[in-house]
Amino acid sequence: MEKGLKPDDCKGRWNSDSLFHHFTTMFSLLKDDYDTRFSEVKDATDKALAAVKEQTNAAFAANKESVLKTEEAQREYNHQHNDLTRKMEAQAAKFIDREKLEDLIKQMDARFETYSSQIINLQESRAAGGERRMTQQEHRQQANFTITQIITVIFGLLGVLTFGLALAQFFMNGGKP
Repeated sequence: MEKGLKPDDCKGRWNSDSLFHHFTTMFSLLKDDYDTRFSEVKDATDKALAAVKEQTNAAFAANKESVLKTEEAQREYNHQHNDLTRKMEAQAAKFIDREKLEDLIKQMDARFETYSSQIINLQESRAAGGERRMTQQEHRQQANFTITQIITVIFGLLGVLTFGLALAQFFMNGGKP
């Protein structure tokens, strides 16, 4: 019997048994149809949920890997930055600051003035001389020795000053000549 047709045993008329049988058959067919549809929907939903679960797990795994790589990169950056900071602190400890350099220059200027005045005094004492030749010769030898010492000290101090200034300039230029 097909859908919507009367059963063969009703002979053109419907009775309660034929109606019951007809509706039972119709409900059975509808139930089978809906059960098939519901099972298809359930299967599709299960597949979609499984795919979403896989995508979510993949996304979490990628996120975790990204976080680990970011943390590793941050550790590397921190290590390099700390090394650079230590190097800069070591360089700064080797620098002579401006105030100390100015004090050193003042001390050298004061020594130079002292030596200059001593040289002038020696020259004046030699010029005023009326002493004997031997005394003059001793004074000259002493003056020459003192002048030699003074010049040696001056050149030594100038060399140290020049080296200090060159060193200061070297560090102020960031280690570039």
